[in-house]
Amino acid sequence: APTVQKYSPDSIAERRVLAERRVAGRELQLVRETESVVRIESRIRVDQALLEKDRAGLKKLQQLETNDTGGAFVIDLNLGSTSAAPSNPNDLTIAQQRAQQERRVTGRELQLVRQTERVAQIES
Repeated sequence: APTVQKYSPDSIAERRVLAERRVAGRELQLVRETESVVRIESRIRVDQALLEKDRAGLKKLQQLETNDTGGAFVIDLNLGSTSAAPSNPNDLTIAQQRAQQERRVTGRELQLVRQTERVAQIES
């Protein structure tokens, strides 16, 4: 009759199983970290594109503010057309829009720094 081996917590087979579990766990962790880095890097690329767009808009607003008074209203930023009067009561002046755009640019820059730091933290 075949003999059944008694369970021994320090057996070679038990240590092998535990080592295999550690390796599988570490491999899973690496896969998850890699996926996380890929997602963050994708967001970084999108945010960089949006930041460039925001910077271009800020530059246009700064030029309009220099050319006109900061109290004028933007009719069409792409065309650079302005008006002394708002077209509706919620319109912002060039100076207000420029300040808002500066905050948007600063916010995106900060977001990019945080995302880059997160990638570095995951990869370390």
